[in-house]
Amino acid sequence: MCQTKEVDNNEDRKYNALRCAREAWCNLEDGVRLERRVYVNILYDLYAPLLTERQRNVYEMCYFSDWSLSEIAENSGVSRQAIHILLSRTTERLIAFEGQLGIAARLERLESRIEELKLRISEKNEE
Repeated sequence: MCQTKEVDNNEDRKYNALRCAREAWCNLEDGVRLERRVYVNILYDLYAPLLTERQRNVYEMCYFSDWSLSEIAENSGVSRQAIHILLSRTTERLIAFEGQLGIAARLERLESRIEELKLRISEKNEE
């Protein structure tokens, strides 16, 4: 479990939050990691136009074309660490967009409601 400490400034708070999130991510089971990856990809489908072109390109190379961080770094002319940071920030941004706009949650509720209505209709037709 992540040990938090009292901090005085905003930068230290951000660093602690990122460190805790990273630690939590590393401790997830494979099934949960897969669910999180699918969720972030859904967010990408919804919010990709709000990302920069560079964020979109790197995200797609990594997650859709299955390039390694080293391959992306070499292709982009930056360090592997820079690509790692960019991907982390892109994921954080996608989650922040969802927190602000809530489109994925709304879609999930609508799909659930549609399935419920389909079930009711099929039950009515069987009667």
